[in-house]
Amino acid sequence: MQQKGNYFRALKILHTAMQAGQVLFLLVVLYLVFSHFLKPMNNNTDKVMQVATIVIGFACVFGGIQYFRKRLEKIKEGTLLLSEKAEQYRAANITQWALTEGACLFTIISFQLTSNYSFAVLAGMFIIYFAMLSPSKLKMMIHLSLNEAEVAELEKD
Repeated sequence: MQQKGNYFRALKILHTAMQAGQVLFLLVVLYLVFSHFLKPMNNNTDKVMQVATIVIGFACVFGGIQYFRKRLEKIKEGTLLLSEKAEQYRAANITQWALTEGACLFTIISFQLTSNYSFAVLAGMFIIYFAMLSPSKLKMMIHLSLNEAEVAELEKD
C-alpha cells in the first residue's frame, strides 16, 4: 500500500494519464484519417460500426455509472476503516474510468476503420465525460460522507 499522503495525488495522476492516452490516440487517428493515410472500409462496415459503437459505448458508460454507485453503497454500508474505504473508493473509480476509457477507445477505433468524423465527435464527448470524472477531495467527501478531518488524515505522511 502506498503512503497516505500521496492518495489524492496518485489518483489525479492516474486519471490524467488515462485521459492523456485517449486524447493522444484521438489526435493521432485524426491526423492519419485527415491526411488520407488510412483508407476507410466499405459503407456496410460504417453502419455496423455505428450501431456497435453506440451500443458498446453507452453500455460501458452506463455500466460504469451503475458499478460505481453500487460500490459506493457497499462502502458506505460497511464498517470499514478509513484506509479501507479509500482503497475501495479508488478501485471503484478506476473501474469506472476503465469502462469509460474502453468506450472512448472503441469509438476512436471505429473512426479509424470508417473515417466517419461523427465517431471523432463521439470520442470527444467521451473524453469530456471522462474529464468530468476527475477525482477531487470534495467528491470523495460527498460520495463517502466523510468530514474534513478524515480527508486530512488521508493526506498525512
